[in-house]
Formats: sequence, C-alpha cells, structure tokens
Amino acid sequence: MQDAFHYLTNLYTALRPGGLLIFHERYYEDHLVSKGDRYHPIRIKRVVLDHFLSGFDILFNNCSATYGGRGEDKGYYVIGRKR
Repeated sequence: MQDAFHYLTNLYTALRPGGLLIFHERYYEDHLVSKGDRYHPIRIKRVVLDHFLSGFDILFNNCSATYGGRGEDKGYYVIGRKR
C-alpha cells in the first residue's frame, strides 16, 4: 500500500456507523524514521492517525505501544466504534 490517506479513507468508509475498528500500525514523526524503516511503504504521521481516529469513540487506546519489540518505534493499538 503506497497511499496511506487512501487506505485510511477506505477503511473508514467500509465501516458502518457503530462498526468496530481494531487497528494497529506504527506512526512516524519526521525526525524519528529509523534506518530500517526508511523505505516502509506506509509512513503515517501521528497527526494523520489522530485525525482519522477522531471519527471513532475510542474503547481502548495505547498510542505508545512498541512496535515489533523495538523500543524506539511507536504505534497505535486502538479499538474504537465508528460514530
């Protein structure tokens, strides 16, 4: 997947109101792209994920979950219900 905005838009559209989202993905800040992730096809910034998740009632949110066991990589693990 090369277009994270398209991916998130389609994910949101596919869910009916009241639909349950279980989502886990790492997020990036401009200065925090590690060497191994430089060419990762989806490099979503946290501000984009915050905006995407604003359409959900969050049931569980761990926005600082480590991703892949590497302490420096941060990610969202979210369970939410579409408004």
